[in-house]
Order: sequence, then structure tokens, then C-alpha cells
Amino acid sequence: MLEDTHTLPGRRKTDPEIRLRRILVHSSGNARGQQAARARRLAHATEDLDKLQRGAGGRFYGTAEKIAARIGVIARTRRVEDCLRTTTTADPDGRPVLEWHFGQDVLAAVDGWYALLTNLTPAQATGEQVLLAPLSHL
Repeated sequence: MLEDTHTLPGRRKTDPEIRLRRILVHSSGNARGQQAARARRLAHATEDLDKLQRGAGGRFYGTAEKIAARIGVIARTRRVEDCLRTTTTADPDGRPVLEWHFGQDVLAAVDGWYALLTNLTPAQATGEQVLLAPLSHL
């Protein structure tokens, strides 16, 4: 469990900022669920990217711009923008060639972590008390 403060801006520019206490909690159950969901997203993205890689330089993806546009669609729909790394080069004949991989550094960085926000001070409730308290008592 980690703690810090988090500032939320007001809805309008004239509204005051709200400073809250943020408690970061790790759950191994959430981590397993997030890992499984990410594995499914990566598998679907891999299929799409392999298909694009095979078609690069062909009839539908004959330019680097068309390849980049399709990569953007795949990354957004499969929700892999943060970990997808791509490079488009040209072969000796001038046709575009796509190389891609998933950046392993960002894949498991936040698995299982979630944040609790509260306006209770540490004197009013410890992090454990905030985590364990039913909502009606806060």
C-alpha cells in the first residue's frame, strides 16, 4: 500500500482544485485478471499486425502512410498504443516493410494496482482503515 496526494481540477476554470488523499493498493486477483485481459488484447493485435506485415507493400498497403494509418487503427481498437513499437522501412525495390514488437517495459508495470481516493486525513483513518471500511462508514 502506497499513499500520496492527488489534485483534481474544478469543472470550470474558476472552480477551486480539490486535493484528495490517494491510496494505491495492489491486488493479486486484479493482477491476474488484468494479465489475462492484456494477453487477449495482445493476441488479437498480433493477428492484425501479422496480417498487415504480410500485406505491406502490396495492393492495399503500398505506402508507409497507409501502413501507419492502419497501425493507428489497430493500436486504438486493440488498446495497445502504450506498448506497440513499429518501424516502417523500404526494401531494395522501394516497397515499405513493417517491423513491430510490443515493448516489454510497459506491459506489466501496473498490473493489479488501483487507487482509492478519500478526503479523510491520515489522522482520521489509516490507509488500512480506508481500504477495509464499508462505504457507509466513510
